[in-house]
Amino acid sequence: MASPITIYFLGVAPIPIGHRVEVRTYFVETGLFSKKLEPNFDHPQLTDLDTGVVYSNVSNYQTIIAYTPNTRYKVPTEPRADLKLHGCWQGVVRQTIVMWIGFGPSAYPQTTFVIDPIEPPRR
Repeated sequence: MASPITIYFLGVAPIPIGHRVEVRTYFVETGLFSKKLEPNFDHPQLTDLDTGVVYSNVSNYQTIIAYTPNTRYKVPTEPRADLKLHGCWQGVVRQTIVMWIGFGPSAYPQTTFVIDPIEPPRR
């Protein structure tokens, strides 16, 4: 059996313990002058396979250059067509911790998952 994998998700994603999930990571362009593709582990997309609920970051769905806080955006329901998939794997949630990082108005939510893989990551 594969070792558990820990995922740090920026945002609130209360996926219950015991649920099956799919984890997707995408490549992102980095560099100012010479563009290169690198895996973006900061914004994985998690799908709760038992409920169908998707947890993701807007950057996986739409390019936003600048945004206004507390503004609703019409975001597409499918990931961006130009994204290249880095990895995709499934597992079972062993532990979910939703917490706030920091204090006061600058605090932000993070969800930490410990996931037991049920299939190896594929690229």
